[in-house]
Amino acid sequence: MNVPKIVPIAELRDTKHVLQMCRETREPIIVTKNGYGELVIMSIETFTEMTEELNRLRKQTVKDSTY
Repeated sequence: MNVPKIVPIAELRDTKHVLQMCRETREPIIVTKNGYGELVIMSIETFTEMTEELNRLRKQTVKDSTY
C-alpha cells in the first residue's frame, strides 16, 4: 500500500473529485476533521479487493494453525 491520500472533510463537497480520486488511486482515502482522521472512503472495487484479500489471509491463518 502506498502513502495514504489524506483530505479534509470540506473536500467531500466536491463529490465528483472525491469519486475520481477513489477510482484513480485505488487506495483508501483518509478524511480528516479538524486535523484528525475521521473516516476512510474507497471505491467499491478497492473495498472488494481488500475484503477478498483479508478473507484469503484469514483462511490461510486457520489452515496454518491446524498443522
